[in-house]
Amino acid sequence: MRGASDVVLTALMDALRLSAIERDYFLDLVRQVNASGRPPRHGARADMPPRLQQMADAMAEVTVLVRNRWMDVIGGNARAKALYAPVYAEPSPNLSRHVFLDPAARTFSPDWERMADINVGTLRLALARYPDDADLIALVDELAAANADFRERWPQHPVMQFGSGTMVFDHLTVGRMALQHEQLRLLADVTLVVNVYSAAPGSIDAQRFAALG
Repeated sequence: MRGASDVVLTALMDALRLSAIERDYFLDLVRQVNASGRPPRHGARADMPPRLQQMADAMAEVTVLVRNRWMDVIGGNARAKALYAPVYAEPSPNLSRHVFLDPAARTFSPDWERMADINVGTLRLALARYPDDADLIALVDELAAANADFRERWPQHPVMQFGSGTMVFDHLTVGRMALQHEQLRLLADVTLVVNVYSAAPGSIDAQRFAALG
């Protein structure tokens, strides 16, 4: 891949019929070979930007959860804290550690297998973009050492992310809910991801979702 032209790379991606996410992943791997094209590393963890927190609090009718590339939950509104109560109960809320190290995650996420696959795929994407990130590498090593399910999935190189769709939660207080999910990235800081959840109007899910408020 060293020195390969854009024409060659595009032809290869077309021949392999890569999805948009897979193309991004592939190009990040190419950048590792061609170091001059590697994205700059953002080192220190940042706190929740005050303006973003203000916006999240104002969006009281939906759940707004903000994470960084290390899968740390760095902020969210009140409904996020209510929905993700098992995650917020941990000393340092982290979505990957919750999925693979917290036994309660399998009950909280009825579709746990899918959540586990997406979680590993998301870490794969992050590590391809930031291959020298010591904290990312340490997180992967920690999960691999502690969890057999993670060890099985990691070598398979899944490449995926949450994107948009439906996520099911089995909430301890209000019961099971199928929520619509959208994942957004910030132009001001591409390392942060905003997850927004809402319920279909008039559904039993909406009634239970409203109870979180």
